[in-house]
Amino acid sequence: MGKVSLNKEVFDSTIKNVTSAVSNLKGTKINDKTFKQTDLKSMKQQLEVLREFQKVLDSYIDLMEIDLEKLKTVGDEMVKQDEEIGATASLIN
Repeated sequence: MGKVSLNKEVFDSTIKNVTSAVSNLKGTKINDKTFKQTDLKSMKQQLEVLREFQKVLDSYIDLMEIDLEKLKTVGDEMVKQDEEIGATASLIN
């Protein structure tokens, strides 16, 4: 049977780094300006693309936060189960 292992310190450090990166992204907001005094269609189109990009970025951040919480839970559960298995194995031996 294969071995499953988790270096909890490295795992937690990685989660912390990714959480920090997501927090940095969260602070990124594209200025939502309007060009009321221009008729340049290309400028208005580029502004609309930036608005759409901001929506996608916000969705990405939300999904990353959900995934990070799931990863933390999975890591904690792996450690808990490993401790339970270790305690049971020591009782058997």
